Amino acid sequence: MVKKAQFKIQQMTFMIAAVFLFFIIAGLFVVNIQFRNLKKQAGLLEENQAILLAQFLADSPEFKCNVGLGSYCIDTDKLIFLMNRPAYKNFWPVAYIKVVRIYPESTSEVFCTKENYPDCNTYGVYTSNVKDTTSTGSYVALCRKEKIDIVKDVCDLGKIIIGYRAIG
Repeated sequence: MVKKAQFKIQQMTFMIAAVFLFFIIAGLFVVNIQFRNLKKQAGLLEENQAILLAQFLADSPEFKCNVGLGSYCIDTDKLIFLMNRPAYKNFWPVAYIKVVRIYPESTSEVFCTKENYPDCNTYGVYTSNVKDTTSTGSYVALCRKEKIDIVKDVCDLGKIIIGYRAIG
């Protein structure tokens, strides 16, 4: 009788331990699914922030041209001045900001400096030390002042590209 009671107690203990272990494994599974969804949502929020920042920057006073073309016009003269300024190091919450002239097309990527401007097609406005990035962008007009006989505005088609930290 005593052995039978001990066996029943031992059997009950193993059952309680098994049920407890089952709920722990089920809970870990649910937490893993929730964490995966949270990572996806964080990635989408980063991407949306980059898209909104691209649209905002095109109309911000630091970038906007005074040509009268309305929205999404970037003054490339201002871009040359803004490139890699230490004052803007923590100003933009992104990995990098790059503006590329896409029309008229050129055969190779030439990064702009004060020496080769305007005979270039890529403006590296801001770069951070974030390694794993992805990007999104928005099309803009790239305008500059040029003096031939008179001072006139010359505009090209470009794209502002915002790089953000890749999550996942």
